[in-house]
Amino acid sequence: MDAIHELAQFAYETHFEDIPSEVVAHEKLLLLDTLGCLLAGSSAPGCREIVELMREYGGREESSFLVFGGKALAKHAAMANATLIQARDFDDNHDEACCHPHCSCLPPVLAMAELVGGKTGKDMLEAIILALEVQCRIGMGITSTIEFARTGTLGFFGATVGAAKILGLTFRQLLDALGIVYAQVSTTLQSNRDGALVKRMHPAFAVQAGIFSCQLAQKGITGARNVLEGRFGYMNLYEKGNYDRSAIFKDMGSRWEVSSIGLKNYPCARDTHAALDCACEFYREGVDFRRIRDVEVTMPDAAYRISYKPYDEISGHAVVEAILNGAYCTAVALVRGRVEPADFTEARLSDPDVVSLARKVRVVLDEKAGAKLKMPQSVKLTMEDGSVLEKTCHVLKGHSTNMLTPSEVEAKFRMCAPYAVTPMLKRRQDIIIADVHDFENITPEKLVEDLRA
Repeated sequence: MDAIHELAQFAYETHFEDIPSEVVAHEKLLLLDTLGCLLAGSSAPGCREIVELMREYGGREESSFLVFGGKALAKHAAMANATLIQARDFDDNHDEACCHPHCSCLPPVLAMAELVGGKTGKDMLEAIILALEVQCRIGMGITSTIEFARTGTLGFFGATVGAAKILGLTFRQLLDALGIVYAQVSTTLQSNRDGALVKRMHPAFAVQAGIFSCQLAQKGITGARNVLEGRFGYMNLYEKGNYDRSAIFKDMGSRWEVSSIGLKNYPCARDTHAALDCACEFYREGVDFRRIRDVEVTMPDAAYRISYKPYDEISGHAVVEAILNGAYCTAVALVRGRVEPADFTEARLSDPDVVSLARKVRVVLDEKAGAKLKMPQSVKLTMEDGSVLEKTCHVLKGHSTNMLTPSEVEAKFRMCAPYAVTPMLKRRQDIIIADVHDFENITPEKLVEDLRA
């Protein structure tokens, strides 16, 4: 039996009452963080244009554009919303699965809940958590380093499970939907390397396909069955057969991968974060960036292949490349002692202090680290007087084992809210925070209204 059957059966048979309370509590932290990232993303380059294009397509007014307001076909609204969440690269991570999961799991659930009507917060929590569980467990089974952008590829499966749970698909329809969506799986790292705006749309493609696949399955369209382990299944075709089946199912139902989803402390590629923790610590210790002669950042392969590019080789969209660039991000942290969304705006990208230091940063490969790892990372500073300072981060801030506290998550949300396309003031922030705390009882309609700019 293909692994997708067992995962689908788990998702189909599990209900909100089966999910431990501590998992639900962790999920609420992740949701608050996701909504903050969505607000900040609404003003990021390209997002307004995507919403406008989805509106131009017209069609039935089924589901809402978050923040911007108005409605469109569910798959189009959810596609735009997914882009907003991912736009600033500030959203959550499952580090071992190498993906941002909520950007592909929340939007289809909320869009379908609006479309179907009569759904509660419990219904949405159930669907989101099970979508996350399937997506992350597939990623946990992969043993090779990253080549395809897994936020995209794995997101196709998570989005499908989330939409299917809200739509109430039968087990057979769920299997068909997962087979149908597999025919559409895409996204590679080339967008990341080239600094293309479409990079932030990887989960959007997954969300659109997941909703469409569920609707096709409802109409009786059948999909492939051996989706993960068949000769041309995902693990063999996309991951070249490098997977561990037992890792997918280890302790399923008793150990929840949702609890292993961590949060970002910086609004840039996760691949740089351990180095940024080191750089910020140097700043706190009083290291003067003006006296730095050379910076060497050492990263495992999974991080290096995203963030290795020398600063002067940036040639794509400047904001996108800066977010992904280890040299730029490390320089910002050494100069300012923090990294915030404003650092990835046109105004800040030309800061002469940061640019000068970024040109001194070399990102090198740690050939001894495991293929999937993004930690440990080291930052070595060679000072003008010849002295050498070095720090290594083994567990970055925000990893599930070094998680942001509830107060830190709330502070991050409040830091993101003013970046919304229409800045959200404290009273509105308080309402959304209250919505998340009482998510079991909220309606999708209220959440949509409270997020409107």
